[in-house]
Amino acid sequence: GVEHYYHWFVKVQPVLHIDKDLESKFNAFKNEIEFYSKIGCDLKKFIEESSADVQLDLPEMLFAEVEDDGAIIVLEDLITDGYRQERDGNGNRYLSKEKAILAIESVAKIHAASYALQNKKHIDLASDHPMLKKSGLLWTNSEMALRLSDMKNIYCGFLKQSQQPDSPALHDRFTNKYGSDDFLRQLCIDRCSQDEETILCLQQGDFHFNNLMFKEEDGKLKVKIVD
Repeated sequence: GVEHYYHWFVKVQPVLHIDKDLESKFNAFKNEIEFYSKIGCDLKKFIEESSADVQLDLPEMLFAEVEDDGAIIVLEDLITDGYRQERDGNGNRYLSKEKAILAIESVAKIHAASYALQNKKHIDLASDHPMLKKSGLLWTNSEMALRLSDMKNIYCGFLKQSQQPDSPALHDRFTNKYGSDDFLRQLCIDRCSQDEETILCLQQGDFHFNNLMFKEEDGKLKVKIVD
């Protein structure tokens, strides 16, 4: 006679209609499951062992399963817990300056924790989890590199429309620096290199406002990084 209500966020892998070469090299769902079920747990355990006053802003994964023809991920329902995405008067998502800073600080904790874990434990996450290297090279695929170039062009378009006095100079610097698609692709390759001077750490490869949720609790703003 007792009713129980459960609120979950369920993600089901869609049928992929993309470059078969890209699909064979990278599966976002498998990568996400690998992070939540293994890497994220290792990071949290390392932080606890280090007695660091740091908490990673990640949702809890409740269940995941991968099969040949699909995958499913079940996460805690952040909306039920009070997390939201802010929207402007037109219904579009956006980030205030305060939330943008909080999001950067949050993802920086993942960068720092992964770097510290590898140095303290003398391990290489990319070797232990080969999917990391595959995901890091995602943007070197020709189809994805075109999307990266499109994003660059959109940003430059906004700079042209901006009335800020330093916008023209910033536009010229950005265009000159990232003027070639091949250069953008090479940047993605270089960031995964393992030379002696490289700081190897985890990166969120899809870090934008669609994957950020916020809530205010006891007068303090909190964030969760998803996807």
